[in-house]
Amino acid sequence: MRYVSFVDYNNAYDDLMIVDRQLRYDFMNADIVTFDNGNIINVTKENFNSISYIFQENVIIRKQGIRIDYFKLDVLEKQIRYLTFREKKTHLVDRFHLHVTIMSKPILLSYAINYDPYFLMKQYE
Repeated sequence: MRYVSFVDYNNAYDDLMIVDRQLRYDFMNADIVTFDNGNIINVTKENFNSISYIFQENVIIRKQGIRIDYFKLDVLEKQIRYLTFREKKTHLVDRFHLHVTIMSKPILLSYAINYDPYFLMKQYE
C-alpha cells in the first residue's frame, strides 16, 4: 500500500513539475496573456501561436495546435490579476496564482508577465 501511494505521489509530482515549467516558460515568452470563460488562460506569442490552458477540478489541459497534454492535478483555486495601464483596467493578465493539491498537500504556483511598454502604448492610447 505504501508503494502505491509513493508511486501515485511521484506521478502527481511529475505532472506538477511539467505544468509549472510549461506555464512559467509560456508566461515568460508570451506577448499577450488573457483569461476567458472562468477557466481558460490564453497565451499568445509573437507569431500568433496560441496556447490554451483549461483548468478543471482534477485536471489541467494544455492545448497547443493539435497537441493536447493532460495533467492530473486537483485545482483548488485560481487568482487572476489584470494589468492596469494608465489607471485603466485591461483584459491582459498581469499575474496568475494557482492553488493545486497533491495527495491532499496544497501547493501555490505563481506566474507573472511583463508587457512591452511600446505594445501597451499602441494598444491603449
